[in-house]
Amino acid sequence: MGYFEDQTLDGLKGDLLLPGEYEYCEIRNFRCPQADLSDFIFRNCTFLHCDFSMIRVDNTTFSEVVFKECKLTGTSLQRCAPLLLSFRFEHCVLGMVSFFKLKLKNTGFTNCDLTDADFAECDLTGSSFSGCNLQGTRFEQTRLEKVDFTGAQNLFLHPDLNTITGASFTTEQALGLLVKYKIRIVG
Repeated sequence: MGYFEDQTLDGLKGDLLLPGEYEYCEIRNFRCPQADLSDFIFRNCTFLHCDFSMIRVDNTTFSEVVFKECKLTGTSLQRCAPLLLSFRFEHCVLGMVSFFKLKLKNTGFTNCDLTDADFAECDLTGSSFSGCNLQGTRFEQTRLEKVDFTGAQNLFLHPDLNTITGASFTTEQALGLLVKYKIRIVG
């Protein structure tokens, strides 16, 4: 395994990242759908304009990693190494991504498409979903304490199946929390 520090790596279609440990690197323009990045280590790295759809990340370390304008459709992030796990996502396509059971406290999701993503049994305490599309996103037995949903669209969750203490919602979103009760709100 190689060691890469403080480098800018610019890939082309079909290029693969070399197995190894990456620290303080900027990784751009890699198009590696279905690549196997298992056991890689990424610390304090930024991914920009990468397509990592359906990649394998078994035991992969992501610590203080930022994804900008990336595509990770269909990826099971639940398989990555949980120790020191921390991400931030900006303008990413994260449709059908599984975050199942991950501890993602204070994670920022900004202007992302999270269509059909799975956050079941996650701890998202203090996270934010500003400008995100949450159509079909699954929140079940999820810790959503102090989560900011105010800029999100298409939010649907059952308040009694999740912990939502201190979470922020717009008025419209708050009314949507009552849909399961089949009541009419007049006014």
